[in-house]
Amino acid sequence: MIQRNNQILIVDDEEFLCEAMQTHLERRGYLVFVANSAKEAVAIIKEANPNLILLDKIMPELNGIEALRLIRGFNSYIKVIMLSAEELDNQTKDQLHRLNLFAYIRKSTNTVELDSILDKALKSEGINEEENN
Repeated sequence: MIQRNNQILIVDDEEFLCEAMQTHLERRGYLVFVANSAKEAVAIIKEANPNLILLDKIMPELNGIEALRLIRGFNSYIKVIMLSAEELDNQTKDQLHRLNLFAYIRKSTNTVELDSILDKALKSEGINEEENN
């Protein structure tokens, strides 16, 4: 049985990537929201209150770190996984740690690795997903 109470928000300005991730996650039984900017994401978070956010680090207007800081201003408990094509320096890692980032993964990560991290994040929140194989 697939449970649809696991809601994920994808925040990325690359529409093709959003569509691919959304399709993959919906096949796994998640209810998926998509935002192409941090401002759009804030509105979705306040209305839908998703369990987890996949947040791109490099976006126009507000980058992922600024967006995470904004989100933490009104929601300190939501799990956030940041995605980027670049490596992080130690100063940025420390900054993200202080902002309670759950995980940082490379955009090149395959779906098996992404699924594993999502499962860990949702289970650490007390949400168990049942998959239909």
